[in-house]
Amino acid sequence: MQEIECASVHSVSIAKEIAGQLKYLRPYWATSPLKWKLPPEMRKQLSSNLSYECSKIEAFERAVSAYSVAYGLARDRLRFEIVNSGEAAPVFRLLPATGALYSSLDLLAILRSLRYSDIFVTMSFANVNLEQLNKRYDEHGTEHLDWTTLIPKRTQALPFKFSESSLLVQEIAAIAGTNRKLLRMDFANCIPPSSPKQSCGILKALYPLCTREATNVEWLNLRGIHLSTQDVDYLQGVADDRKSHLHGLDLSRTNLGPLEFTNILVALKAQDNTFEALDISENGVVLDECAFDSQIQKLPYLRILNLSHVTLTPTISEPLITLKTLQSWLLQELSFSGTAINSLTKRELRLFLRTSASKCLRILNLDAAGLTGADVGQLLESMAEDGGKPRNIHLAVGANDIETDYRPFLLAVRSGWTSRSLSLSKTSFSNERRFVQLFEALEENSTIEALDISQISMTVRQTLGERTLRSIENMISHNWTLTTLDISNRKSGFQREQNNVSPAIQSLLRGLRRNVKLQKINISGHNLFENEAEQLHSAILSNRNLVELRCEDVSIPLGGFARIVDAVKESRSITYMSDIKFSQQTSLDDFTHSSSLRKLEARRSFTSSMLSSLDRKIRDSMGKVPQVKRPSLQLSPSDIPIVDSELAAWNAQQARLAIYLEYNRRLARSEDLNDPFPGNLTTSNESNESNESNERNERIKRRNDSGNDSALNDIKGLLI
Repeated sequence: MQEIECASVHSVSIAKEIAGQLKYLRPYWATSPLKWKLPPEMRKQLSSNLSYECSKIEAFERAVSAYSVAYGLARDRLRFEIVNSGEAAPVFRLLPATGALYSSLDLLAILRSLRYSDIFVTMSFANVNLEQLNKRYDEHGTEHLDWTTLIPKRTQALPFKFSESSLLVQEIAAIAGTNRKLLRMDFANCIPPSSPKQSCGILKALYPLCTREATNVEWLNLRGIHLSTQDVDYLQGVADDRKSHLHGLDLSRTNLGPLEFTNILVALKAQDNTFEALDISENGVVLDECAFDSQIQKLPYLRILNLSHVTLTPTISEPLITLKTLQSWLLQELSFSGTAINSLTKRELRLFLRTSASKCLRILNLDAAGLTGADVGQLLESMAEDGGKPRNIHLAVGANDIETDYRPFLLAVRSGWTSRSLSLSKTSFSNERRFVQLFEALEENSTIEALDISQISMTVRQTLGERTLRSIENMISHNWTLTTLDISNRKSGFQREQNNVSPAIQSLLRGLRRNVKLQKINISGHNLFENEAEQLHSAILSNRNLVELRCEDVSIPLGGFARIVDAVKESRSITYMSDIKFSQQTSLDDFTHSSSLRKLEARRSFTSSMLSSLDRKIRDSMGKVPQVKRPSLQLSPSDIPIVDSELAAWNAQQARLAIYLEYNRRLARSEDLNDPFPGNLTTSNESNESNESNERNERIKRRNDSGNDSALNDIKGLLI
């Protein structure tokens, strides 16, 4: 007798399976995204014994994978990181897509997975284009959330219907409303500049939640988003409602006009018990000194204020911020970079630095603020404390005309009135004698621990004299107070020229060989050939306190890079070294434009032998190192193998560097290193690869003529 089973017979099992899978995928959702129409008895059965305990991080990643499968997405394309350290950690940070922008489904997979995660204090979508969701609508998009529970105090109708709003509005509102731990949201540069009539969608989503205490979001970063009139109205509404409990706003480059900014500042008075941070930099706002001070002093708990690159009223001779206002705050960061402050504002700053109210100040940015040498010297004197103890402040005074009234500045540096961290970045000198005097003063200084002299230069293009070069070398050799030194040369400092090495960087490297106290060095943007790489190799070995070496955009040949890798291996102290993609690309460009390939062909003959068997075993045990890919180039068929050999050589050195940095990090953490390089047995695959490499190398060697022998020996001397 044949049995026929009807679906209704297994209805309870089917319902249990569906409910179980939903609970497994979203174990922490407070409300189910589905409405169950079930008999009471069956509902009771479904509500019992459905527990899928896991960490919230695991639940979030499980949801991302599930949405990716449901939407037919490549899970590896969704790039994000979770940071568990810092002031507002844990932090979720969505990273920009590699290649094409994220699609609407990519963004929905991430945003919907973040609902009810209740893990992150900060969520950042900075530099990720969210505009696609602002152009798409789903009238049924609100059915997955019970807005009556999310916004319980609906004393009046919402100013708009969520179902008629864009997907961006719906998703941001859903995230802000379902994560009670969420305090900060970063949308910097998320919406490209659009027409003034179109809303960015972010403030439209947050306004009804903030003003009805339906979210705990209290910090907003809107940097780089051009706010429309509608956006400004929403922002003003949030700022004007005490229930919003705002703590911080970043409105940099938001295209605010004077009237909009004034209205927002007036509205922020309602946040006088909570507001801590305001950034209105780079808006082109013309500030009225008389009105601004009276408005900003209504925020007594302000600790971060950024007024960089704003325009002041030229006809008003009043301080932008008075001493009384400055003393009423417990400021930690104050920035006037690119803002030409007047003499009265400078005076108020000097008086403020003499008071105990400035003891909390940690960052004071006055780059390109219209200061002279006398102004900087007086500021430094105001910071000086009894007993010669330096203030724990980062003072940035670069790109100012410190040559004018130069003596007070030099006196302050020589006398040790400087703060622990000083930046003179982008400072230009027209007189070489004053250039020398600066380095002589820095040599005598005993209070600066972190010094930034990046992009420091001479306005008149000339060859630096012997005394100048000696003063640079002596400053670094003899000043052992320094622990951090930035001598990077991104654009103009030390007159970098293509295919040339600046004499100044040579003096700096010679000085580094005799300084054993530096812990962090930044030499980005310089040309380093074999001789300079050898000097850096010696400097690393002589200083066992060095832990960080930054060298972005450094032009260095493969042989020089290999010597630096050798130094990292031998020093056992360096735990961070930046990427060298620029050098790889430069090396390849030089190769493709070279008239002779014979030297590089010689390099290929020993590429595979550069990695010792020990290196290869470590590489296998610690994971793969990203490989450099050969770009699309116009090469003849005979040249392609040699280009591949060049890239293989760079890959080999990168692998070695990754190995040694990881080993040094483990050593710094005092991990058990009894068997630091596991994998002492060579596998059959490794043996086969080694034999094949040896045979290939022998064939190439036989093709090299005797003229390549010296080149081969030179390269071997550098790399082995």
